[in-house]
Amino acid sequence: MAGTYKHTENISYSNNSSVITSGSRQILGDAEYNVTVTVPASTTNQEVDIAFLLPSGNVVAGTALGLQSLCIQNGQTGSSGACTLLTNSTASPSDTKSLAAGAALIWNNQHPEAVPFTAAVTKFFISTTTSPTTLVFGVLVNLIPGG
Repeated sequence: MAGTYKHTENISYSNNSSVITSGSRQILGDAEYNVTVTVPASTTNQEVDIAFLLPSGNVVAGTALGLQSLCIQNGQTGSSGACTLLTNSTASPSDTKSLAAGAALIWNNQHPEAVPFTAAVTKFFISTTTSPTTLVFGVLVNLIPGG
């Protein structure tokens, strides 16, 4: 069923004197993956099996197959809670992303910037520094054409 799952991105931006913009975006998809992973300190390449295609088709209309919305939150606080995410391979990753403590990688099909990955994702590999971290993955996809 099209649009069975929904992600909502709340948007607010203000300066010292007023709120410049606020609102929300709702993104629909027909499948979602919600995964929480605790990664011990000084871990190298802990595998997390989450897979998705990059969007193909009419992304603006929200009917594209593949990735529709993504949030990866690094739940660690403190200066030493950074982690690194590799996609698809440890020897020759498709993409490498660094997430500072408390930071999130957020993208959806209503963002003006490109998808933050260069290839379909088959898995993630997570490495930590001297602190453990908890990563929360929220991934919304369309698996059905026109979904």
